Amino acid sequence: MGKLAKARDLSRGEWLLLLQSSVFLPAVRCGLKLLPFKTVMALFAGKQSLDALDGKRVRSDRIRPDRLAYLVEVASCHHFLKPTCLEKALLLIRILRQRGLEADLRIGTAKTDGRFEAHAWVEHRGQVLLGGPVERYSPLLPLEATRRQSQLA
Repeated sequence: MGKLAKARDLSRGEWLLLLQSSVFLPAVRCGLKLLPFKTVMALFAGKQSLDALDGKRVRSDRIRPDRLAYLVEVASCHHFLKPTCLEKALLLIRILRQRGLEADLRIGTAKTDGRFEAHAWVEHRGQVLLGGPVERYSPLLPLEATRRQSQLA
């Protein structure tokens, strides 16, 4: 199936998500450059709202989490900024959590040929939605767990 045929098959909700992703990717980048990382995490990867968790926030588009990840990836591939894995992950986390879906931002590290590398990905119910494959990365402690440990200390 060609790109044009795939584009024709997108629903209105999927087109809206592509547009939103294109608009918010620069906001994520600006946030990462201008704000402390904790602030960016609170803005883009904050907890789900209670309304979303209680089911009061109903979405009519009902796009599956894996499809949302695919659409963020499509928007990223065609974006002039060429977003990083962290920028894409933060955007997807925000989209998923706005819909009341559980999502975890993971950051891992690897050493390849003496070079340190870091990578970000998104998991939903233990499944990697965006940023895979991740097997070669050693995941850092989840950011939520880090926050809880610092509060206990």
